[in-house]
Amino acid sequence: MRYVKRLGALLLAALVSFSLVVWPSAASEQPDPWAADSMAFALEHGLLAPEEVAPRQPTTRSQLAAFTARLLKLSQMADLSSYTDVTTSNPYYQSLSKAVAIGLFEGNNHLLTPQSHLTREQAFTVLARCFGVPDGDPGLLEAFQDHLQVSDWAAGPVAGMIAAGYVKGSGATLSPQNTITQQELIHLLCQMCGAIVTDGVLPAHGSVTLQTGDTLLADVTIDGNLYLCGGFQQVELSNVQINGRLMVYDGTVHLTGGSSAREIVCRGPDVQIYQDGAIPVQVTAGTATLWGGGLAMVSGNAILRSGIYSQVDVLGGSVTVREDAQITLARLLNKDSQITGAGSVRNAVLFHPDCNITAPTNQVQTLYDPGIDQVRISAVKAANEPTPTSPGISTTVQFSQVDNTTGLGVKDGVRYCTLSWYVDGKLVEKQRNFPLTEGAQASFQTKATYSDPKKTSTTLLVRLSYGGEVIELSQTVNKHVEQLYPTKVGTMVIEGTILRTTPLYSSMRLSGRLGTVPAGTKVTYLAYSTDENSRQIRLSDGRVGWVSRWDLSISTKNYTQATDYTQATKEYYVNSSGYKSSSRYLVWVSRLTQKVNIFEGSAQNWKLIHTFACATGANTTPTVPGVFTYYSRVNKWDYGTYYVKRPMIFNGGHAFHTRTYRTSNDTLLDPTIGRPVSHGCIRMYDEAINWMWNNLPFGTTVVVY
Repeated sequence: MRYVKRLGALLLAALVSFSLVVWPSAASEQPDPWAADSMAFALEHGLLAPEEVAPRQPTTRSQLAAFTARLLKLSQMADLSSYTDVTTSNPYYQSLSKAVAIGLFEGNNHLLTPQSHLTREQAFTVLARCFGVPDGDPGLLEAFQDHLQVSDWAAGPVAGMIAAGYVKGSGATLSPQNTITQQELIHLLCQMCGAIVTDGVLPAHGSVTLQTGDTLLADVTIDGNLYLCGGFQQVELSNVQINGRLMVYDGTVHLTGGSSAREIVCRGPDVQIYQDGAIPVQVTAGTATLWGGGLAMVSGNAILRSGIYSQVDVLGGSVTVREDAQITLARLLNKDSQITGAGSVRNAVLFHPDCNITAPTNQVQTLYDPGIDQVRISAVKAANEPTPTSPGISTTVQFSQVDNTTGLGVKDGVRYCTLSWYVDGKLVEKQRNFPLTEGAQASFQTKATYSDPKKTSTTLLVRLSYGGEVIELSQTVNKHVEQLYPTKVGTMVIEGTILRTTPLYSSMRLSGRLGTVPAGTKVTYLAYSTDENSRQIRLSDGRVGWVSRWDLSISTKNYTQATDYTQATKEYYVNSSGYKSSSRYLVWVSRLTQKVNIFEGSAQNWKLIHTFACATGANTTPTVPGVFTYYSRVNKWDYGTYYVKRPMIFNGGHAFHTRTYRTSNDTLLDPTIGRPVSHGCIRMYDEAINWMWNNLPFGTTVVVY
């Protein structure tokens, strides 16, 4: 039977209206409106089984294998015995075997990971292989904000899918590392396969997936790609004009009567192509036998039969030339490329030392690609050392010993490489088409961060990569963290003088005599006893002890520091000191600055969220330094003529509370804030106490220093 092109033909059974579809009862959810027609299309044509419908769920490698095997009617199966994570009990075992047979999946370390969820870049790469989409210019990726997330191995296929119009991203993002949902994958699959034809009625426009039909297709034009599925063991295309690619997954195809296509792509374990040599052929996976000569590009395995092949490029595959075939020019481009057989090769060019040709050859020329192993990177402008006030870092590097005499990535004496910049191990910039020439330079700018006081340096690394080769240059600079984070913060040091020669005791009860302190000795006053009859002091030699309150004169000097510490300094102090808290809050009372600082987070990751002014203990009754725990609270402490509100107790009788109020009329008795005036407690504004009362749980650590 012969089919004639119908200019007004529609997709008929290929497109199913969503409004007519009743979703299977097994489906737990319905697809989004934009994917509804594609999901219905997949159900109608058996790509998707009713019990598999889960539109918003991530898709696994097994499921993608099943969708493509069903679409392409694949029959040939590969041996999966070398994969340790696939058994015949897997419900998708046959689909996985068929997908491996046409090279859609490649295992790693004997693992096929069939249940792994597919990322978007993985799905794009597999579908590009499946439908013969050529790699695109990786520079296209740079139009998307998240292009750095695209893996190097996926850059070409993803760019190809963008160039072909299949992938547009969402706004300015590609989200390459996100998992792809079933409805996203099905929608893309349906876009790429075009019309699925089973009855011989071809559409007027677009690509065609021809699943079944007669073995003769004649006198038609296909305005797109033609995908010949595994349902054909043998088919003849007579006077068939294909404006796109002809993809062949199985069986034998004869092209006669002036049939044409942009190219023929063979992707199957046993494909045979007969033609007159007018159409270039690619063998991308499996094994193909070619008749008729012409141009061929092989990255799988090819057997060349009759005809003169004007040029054959071998990209890591194997070509066998039979006696009745001849190659005019053979280019062995990548590692492990080989040409064998009894047929003749007039001229052969080897681009890699691990290529091999044993077929009879008139002339063999070697043009080994020197690559970039010998390239050197030097910093013609070394990375400068940043400071907190001038955090910018810039550097310029230069490339030397560049050999661009030959190579697949060399055009007009320029080798196009990938140039990546890393800051402290994180990729921050990538140029996928960097023009490498002798003396070429590249500049980079960034800013040092000062959020982590323990990171006192920043490392810049530039990486040049090409064809699996990588060279790097690393520069580490000091960030001068000390300018922002002092090694310690100060505390209040209250001076005192011994009035008369007095004993020094180990106990506040003035027992356990340690020695004698002469009159006039200058000391540091530390604390007072609960009955206020003794005072703790520190001598210049470091000894600490207790003396009678009547024997010590305490300075009345205001030791308060007017300038508060910066946020960075405060965070550095509490984090570097290793303070912990059983709640998500930490309180630091700075006696020197008269501030209560509230932090949120966890040990070594505290972030300042509030700073409140306060009034700590007066010189004679100082707030005792140390690390305490907030453990109790009452609404009011009443002292008869005055009172304080909302005491929050953290150290015996010491607490956070409001300033003092008169009992008689509830007015402020002492409004002082910002200098030491209390009996050891910490007075604060009402608003500050209210925030702490409402937010700080018991168990919160309180640091007084």
